[in-house]
Amino acid sequence: MDDCRDRLRDRVNYVTEVWAGTFEDYMTRHFAQRLDCTLRGDGLYAVTSNFTIVYTTTAGRSEILAAGSYEDAVVLRDGETRFRSRRAVLDTTVVPRYLVYPV
Repeated sequence: MDDCRDRLRDRVNYVTEVWAGTFEDYMTRHFAQRLDCTLRGDGLYAVTSNFTIVYTTTAGRSEILAAGSYEDAVVLRDGETRFRSRRAVLDTTVVPRYLVYPV
């Protein structure tokens, strides 16, 4: 759970100090596909999207890191759009060991 600044600091320290050189570095690509957008009233929208995150190693090998759907609450007010909440629902219960960086 990366739900606060202290946890994110801890994650960064762990990656840069403890794991340094012990895992294969990778780059990610994040793809999202909107499925549904429903007005719930007063500028609040319920938005459902599929997502896939693909990682590519420095050796050029690509694999799926995570896949699932987002359940978002989005507010449109005064010409600005803001997330009220975002929930990621993974397709599987196991996230690969490669998930070092927050997604």
